[in-house]
Amino acid sequence: MRGAVRVVLVLAVLGAGIVLPGTVAQACSCVAAGEAKYLQWADAVFYGEVIDREVRPKPSGADLPFGARVTYT
Repeated sequence: MRGAVRVVLVLAVLGAGIVLPGTVAQACSCVAAGEAKYLQWADAVFYGEVIDREVRPKPSGADLPFGARVTYT
C-alpha cells in the first residue's frame, strides 16, 4: 500500500510539472535591466570594435568553474 501511494505521489508531481506553465528564472535583478541601467551602474564604459576572437580550450587539469577561455581583441 505504501509503495502504491509513493508511485501516485511521484506521478502527481511529474504530471504537475508537465501541465503547469513555467516561468523565466533570473539569478539576480540585474539580468533584464537594459542598456541604460547598465551604463548608469557602470564604473567604466569602453567603446570599441571587436576585431578578433580567440577561443582557447580549458587547460587540462585546471579547476575552472566553466569551459573554454575566450579573448577578444
